[in-house]
Amino acid sequence: MRILATILLLLTTHLSAADMLQKLAAQPTYIDARLSPDGSKLAIRVRVEEGIGVMTFDTSNMERIGWLRPTKFEAGGLHWANNERLIIEIGEQRGVREQTTSFGEIYAINYDGEKGDFIYGIRAGDGRPGSRTSTRSNEPVWANVIDPLHDDEKHILISSEPFSRYGSEIPTVIRLNVNNGRTKELIRAPIQKPYFMSDQKGEVRVALGTDCDSEVHAFYRDAGSREWDKLEDGVDINFFPIAMDDDNNELWFVGRSDSDKAGLHRMNMASRKMTTVYEHELVDISDVQLAADRKTILAMRVDPGYPSFLMLGKKHEQAAIYRQLLDQFPGMGVDIVSQSQDGSKMVIMVESDIYPGLFYLYDDHRKENKLSFLFQQFPELPSEQLTTVEPVSIEARSGDEIHGYLTRGHNARGHNGKGPTVILIHGGPHYVRDYWRYDPDVQMLASLGINVVQVNFRGSGGYGLAYGETGYREWGRLIQHNIIDATRWAISEEIADEKRVCIMGASFGGYSAVQAAILEPDLYQCSVAVAGIYDLPMLYSQGDVQQAYFGESYLEKVIGKDERLLAEFSPVNHIAGLKSELLIVHGREDQRAPISQARALMKALDEAGISYLKHIEDKEGHGFFPKRTSWSTSGSLQISSLTSWN
Repeated sequence: MRILATILLLLTTHLSAADMLQKLAAQPTYIDARLSPDGSKLAIRVRVEEGIGVMTFDTSNMERIGWLRPTKFEAGGLHWANNERLIIEIGEQRGVREQTTSFGEIYAINYDGEKGDFIYGIRAGDGRPGSRTSTRSNEPVWANVIDPLHDDEKHILISSEPFSRYGSEIPTVIRLNVNNGRTKELIRAPIQKPYFMSDQKGEVRVALGTDCDSEVHAFYRDAGSREWDKLEDGVDINFFPIAMDDDNNELWFVGRSDSDKAGLHRMNMASRKMTTVYEHELVDISDVQLAADRKTILAMRVDPGYPSFLMLGKKHEQAAIYRQLLDQFPGMGVDIVSQSQDGSKMVIMVESDIYPGLFYLYDDHRKENKLSFLFQQFPELPSEQLTTVEPVSIEARSGDEIHGYLTRGHNARGHNGKGPTVILIHGGPHYVRDYWRYDPDVQMLASLGINVVQVNFRGSGGYGLAYGETGYREWGRLIQHNIIDATRWAISEEIADEKRVCIMGASFGGYSAVQAAILEPDLYQCSVAVAGIYDLPMLYSQGDVQQAYFGESYLEKVIGKDERLLAEFSPVNHIAGLKSELLIVHGREDQRAPISQARALMKALDEAGISYLKHIEDKEGHGFFPKRTSWSTSGSLQISSLTSWN
């Protein structure tokens, strides 16, 4: 969501600035792309005025061969069931919400727009007993695709979970016919809300989920078995299964062994012996790139500052291609987002701090021009007007090193070279972090001549288990100390003009924008708090976190139940100490941080006689969702070959 850009767009009157902010606030025109199993066709999710639709193209000439225009529903997750038929996880706008939401329905349609129908979910068969579709499931369920089963042209694997108020129902793995919607139940999950990993033969082998005590558990099953065995070693919040190598009876996964950092490991499933393949000294592994065979790991990505890639499957034929791609785009993120079954065609996404998403088609069958440009996610966004981002290291008051990013504003200047600066705080605060990448909020501020400092404070994800857990029950103290230390660093380095420093953020960042300014009332001249939490005890009684089956145990873990500490860390109780100018932004339909949080803060401000600005949006939830932009659907996608590979 382009929250902050949307806000400043409301406040900006300068036409040129408003035009740039409008572009930064927009959602992507092109969202993603998927190759058919044989690579002959390409499906692209495209945003138009009516919503998100799907275009299909012939990869031999990139002429359009199909267009599924959105009506009352939009295209969510996109998969090829076979070379003819597409599977779409449906999203809709319901009620007052402007953001598209998935309600678990699955739609199938041929690439040319023919034979489209709901094959799973409440509208499958329209619930008419005795009709030709009466064998379909039309129950109110949440469904998502596990595996498109490219070796089985008639079926896909899905996870199906009955609707429940608290999300506590156990889902079932189902084989779904993509032509008639008929189903066959295969196996019941061993835990709530699991992520399923299947092997190369399309059999689910691993399930990963969170229990009622907010603890992560992983389960494994042998091929053909109906019994789940619990995995113990290496399983915690960062555990993630990558691939099952049945030839060597090994499970490859990201997780922890004796190290604090999440590394790459393999486990022999007969002996349960675990071997560490790679661990980074500073950060967890960010991503793993698989070959088309879905079992060979080509490379790993780590993000200590700039992205870095470590090659692993050097003997695999795709490894040399991926190495060339990394060389072609030095210093940038390079991701294979889709590939044909034989790996001869690949869709590549390249991104950096000033390129939000460039998509290319790699075709190994071409003698020349093997890499062709497809599209940019934000075609109207002028990358030459964006600002580069640099990693920084900051010494905290404890002597520990914390990491973050600095973006210098366009022509930002002031006394002695200092400039206006925003400390931009990420949400979470746990299990997430800031990366070196395109950030519309950062670029929006930089375009206005404002420096931006982002800090991965203690409690952030990605820097090891201890780094994340030391932020538990320290929302209002240690985490804020790290944020304040980063602010003082920017001043001491003569980046920030100490008389023009603002703190800004959404969700937990909104909380910090108020809490840090209360702890250091003379440090910040303004605070922008978006969709924030301001009364911590209220999290136990209101909002969707406490409603989840693991919600209360999660809250006990991260904020605790110490009434004295919760009161001390709640900005509503200490608002008299606030000196900075304050803008409060909230959505009336916010379920994560209910509008009651903003009302409690405004009540406390009113009682203390402190003035503030507010912007309450009627049709928004946890963040702002920009209005739709128009796009012409006539003609062919413009393809330009940028590289000639021999």
